[in-house]
Amino acid sequence: MAIFYHSSQALKNDAHITLFPPFSREPELEEDIHAAFQKINTSLPPFEIELNGFGSFPNPKNPVIFVHPEDNIRLTDLYNRVKQQFSFAKYSFTPHMTIGYRDLSWENYLKA
Repeated sequence: MAIFYHSSQALKNDAHITLFPPFSREPELEEDIHAAFQKINTSLPPFEIELNGFGSFPNPKNPVIFVHPEDNIRLTDLYNRVKQQFSFAKYSFTPHMTIGYRDLSWENYLKA
């Protein structure tokens, strides 16, 4: 898909599930942010994730296409642990696996 729709940036990242949106904070909060990451309890046994269905963030300046992970209690648990440490983010977020972004044109986004 990335090759067909000319979104080669998507091929440069290791596969991962995004659990929390990108954010920016004041530079003086960097230590607090680092400490929050350290507090996340990641002691979970390994688990498998199944992907099913596509979604998107339709921003004309930066469109994103992603694959949904299927409901998974362990993934939801991990997501909630991350969200708990970063409670300042008061908006909803969808955990996802990005497959097209950055150099994905709006025209190709609409085709996909």
